[in-house]
Amino acid sequence: MGGHKVYGLADELGIPVQHFSFIREPISRLVSNWFHHNDKGSSKRSDLHSDCEQFIRNSNPLGHYIQAYLTIEETTNFFLRYVERFPEHPSPKYRKFTPDIYSEMERLAFPRIDKAIPLITERFDDSLAILSGLMEKPLIPFERQRVGKSSYDRDLIQEMLPDLRKLHPESTDFYNRQITRFEYLMERRSTKDVLKK
Repeated sequence: MGGHKVYGLADELGIPVQHFSFIREPISRLVSNWFHHNDKGSSKRSDLHSDCEQFIRNSNPLGHYIQAYLTIEETTNFFLRYVERFPEHPSPKYRKFTPDIYSEMERLAFPRIDKAIPLITERFDDSLAILSGLMEKPLIPFERQRVGKSSYDRDLIQEMLPDLRKLHPESTDFYNRQITRFEYLMERRSTKDVLKK
C-alpha cells in the first residue's frame, strides 16, 4: 500500500505493517516549492532572496510531515481544538497552532516516525535498494519528473541554503537524524535484520 494515505489506514488490514516514507531535505524542499509557485528566475538577486527568505521564515518545514503520521481522528481533533480557541480562523495552518497543541502533535508523531523506514529522495537509487530489500523483489527505477531551473536559479539556491537552514534548526536536526538511520540501513543492506529489532 503506497501513496498519499491517511496514517492508521493499514491497521484495518489486521496484519503486521511496516511504514516507510521518502524524506526530502526540508529547507531545499521549501525553496523548490517557492520557485515552483513563483516564476521569478529573471528577478534581481536581492529581491528574490528577500521574498524567498520571508516565505521560509513563515513556513513550518516539519508541519506536513508530522501531519502524515497522525490518524484522521487525531488530525480532526487538533483542528477542532484550534477552532474552539480561534473561531475566526477556521482553516489554520500548522505553523499557527498554539505551542501546546503542536507539541502534542509532535509527541504522537515522532515515535511513529522513528519506527518507519527512512528513504531519502536525494539518494533515490540507494533508497530504491533498501525498498527492494524490504519488499523482497526487484524494483525498476522510473523516470522522475524534474522541474527545469536555470543555472542562475540553481546557483542561487545553493547560495541561500546555509542561511535559510539557520531559520529552522530543528528541521535540520530532524533531517540529520533520519540520515543517520538511513546510513545504518545502507550499512546493513538487509532490511530483514533491521525489522526484527
